[in-house]
Amino acid sequence: MKKFYSIVKIVTDMTVNDSISTGIIVNDGTRLLFKFSDYKKSIAKRLFQSDSDDIDFAIKQLEKRIEEINKSINLEGTIGLFDLTEYNSQLKSDYFTYLNAYTTGLIQFGSPKLILDSHSIDLDKLFKLYVDPVEHIKDNKGEEDLLIIKSHVQKRLISKVEERIHTNIKIDSNLISDIIFPYELDCIGMNGSLVGAKSLSFEHSHQTVDKYVSHYITLITSLSYKYSKSLKDNRFYLIANEPKDVKSETYKIWDRVYNNKLIDILHPDQSDIVAERVFETNATKFLN
Repeated sequence: MKKFYSIVKIVTDMTVNDSISTGIIVNDGTRLLFKFSDYKKSIAKRLFQSDSDDIDFAIKQLEKRIEEINKSINLEGTIGLFDLTEYNSQLKSDYFTYLNAYTTGLIQFGSPKLILDSHSIDLDKLFKLYVDPVEHIKDNKGEEDLLIIKSHVQKRLISKVEERIHTNIKIDSNLISDIIFPYELDCIGMNGSLVGAKSLSFEHSHQTVDKYVSHYITLITSLSYKYSKSLKDNRFYLIANEPKDVKSETYKIWDRVYNNKLIDILHPDQSDIVAERVFETNATKFLN
């Protein structure tokens, strides 16, 4: 199957069909890859002639649909838009040509551009080239912020517990067979209950933050179920700096985590609280 990409556009004025390129969908030959620009979306919201919440809803629906499709790659039968079954034409570039010509809603799709089979798929490079050349600046801020957070975590937490529990560990299917995605934790241990911590920068794009938070919640639930531990007795922490912009998408995620009973948010300077919990519960290593 031919590889291609299609630029995703948000229509900011339906009357004259003005639009702004805000994301990219890539067919890498086996699945659909998708990336969206917070920066371009914020511009689209300022230009939009209606309720800007409609933009968030439309993007969420598209992201959700792509995730569902990628999970259903091996299923038989029809699953609708962007069907990935072997004989269905909707994954092919011809179908995106159709979408380009006939989709008239809030989200529209650019004409598909083929990628030579000999070329490897670099989603970030295509995104930077065709959608948002300044997105990497935001990512760099996130990486810089994360390094600062981790320096506090190393001093106040890791150095105190590294002999007792797992630290700087990557949990994947090699450790736990039913884990469907790899996940890195600063630390995790277990005795009568589970205790763990994850560093995260809210300077990253809201898609990145949302992904890490969602995966963290899924991991907590999976581990609790596997080791028969009560969710209410476990103690998992997210170590992060509070986002400065209270109106940002990442702040909405911050609020969601703050109100989630599975996770406690700690400022990096409070990382030693996790160490105290490890010693209080006498937590130890448990993963082989």
